[in-house]
Amino acid sequence: MPGQIEREHRGWKIKITVKTVDTKYSARIQVWKPGHDPRSDNDSVVAFRKRAASRAKAQDAALLAAKEWIDREID
Repeated sequence: MPGQIEREHRGWKIKITVKTVDTKYSARIQVWKPGHDPRSDNDSVVAFRKRAASRAKAQDAALLAAKEWIDREID
C-alpha cells in the first residue's frame, strides 16, 4: 500500500501509514509488542500530530516517534 511502511525496533513491530492533512502529510503509528501478531492481536497507537512537507519526511518523523515511544515503554 502506498504511504505505508513496516519496520521493527527492539523486537516490536511498527506500522506507519502516511496520510494527507490539508496540504501536508502526517501519519498513523501502530506498534505491537514482541510475540504479538499484527494480523490478530490488538495494537497500540502512538500519538503523532506532526505535519511534514513530504511523505518521506512524515515517515521519517513517525518512525523516530515510534522508536522513542518503544524505548520509553521498555526502559
